[in-house]
Amino acid sequence: MIKYLKSKDFIKRKNFLKKEQLKFIFKFLLLKKEVEKKIKFKIMLKNQRLLNKYFRVQICNRCIISGKMRSVNRITGLARHNFKQYFDDGNLMGFKKSS
Repeated sequence: MIKYLKSKDFIKRKNFLKKEQLKFIFKFLLLKKEVEKKIKFKIMLKNQRLLNKYFRVQICNRCIISGKMRSVNRITGLARHNFKQYFDDGNLMGFKKSS
């Protein structure tokens, strides 16, 4: 199940990157002065459809090891449980235990 969720998340991220690049290109063409008004209008419609259709999905920050979505540390990419385990074993360098 975790393997499936990781692959699904990877596919979502890949598609998100493609759509983000398309959005950037459309924005560039809209700001360009040499483009005709008819073409700008078509680009604007495509951009609006792209925003409404593809950016509804929220990309989850998942743990690298377990694939959990909850309590993931931004710096390490590990869930709280895995972070504690790696920290206790001494595998994570540069972190101090606060008291």
